[in-house]
Amino acid sequence: MLLEIDKHSLLDAIKSQDLSRVDITRLGYTKERLAEAALDAVRNGFAGIQLREVNIKDNVALCVHSTPHLVVLRCLNRVIRQTIGIQLSDRDTIVRRLITILTEGVPHRAYKFDVKRFFESVDVLSLFGRLANEARIPRSATLVLENFLYELKERNVLGLPRGIQLSATLRTHLMRESSPFAS
Repeated sequence: MLLEIDKHSLLDAIKSQDLSRVDITRLGYTKERLAEAALDAVRNGFAGIQLREVNIKDNVALCVHSTPHLVVLRCLNRVIRQTIGIQLSDRDTIVRRLITILTEGVPHRAYKFDVKRFFESVDVLSLFGRLANEARIPRSATLVLENFLYELKERNVLGLPRGIQLSATLRTHLMRESSPFAS
């Protein structure tokens, strides 16, 4: 099944809370009109994306404040996750799985590794090249990703921006691809 980023998939990516965001209620957008605005963002790129910085501990995360762009990124994230088989686990699920493994009665060692400034250190050009050559990802998604990464570069964002769901998906893909245990 080849997923595309089109009006139908953008409509599916709209959540009810998107319609109550300030930029949408001020303009009186309906779900249909929001999908049209998102489709315009797909066609015209991300130059109008509104990003706001949020400080989390010692790191800067970005929040998308333009709802049409948020919908496009959510749709893009869904397409990439589904086509290359990435399923993200939340922390609660990871902790439950870890507890299950550690209570099996077999001796274990647990190591926690943290790559400092991982998101900022990602070579997005190389990552994009790998994704662009991934046959399962539709061309429309590759073009949207390219436009988004180009806009980040124009705004001097290093690596992958923290706080955007798509970054977590791309990070997981990168780490899975780099793992010596990858199949």
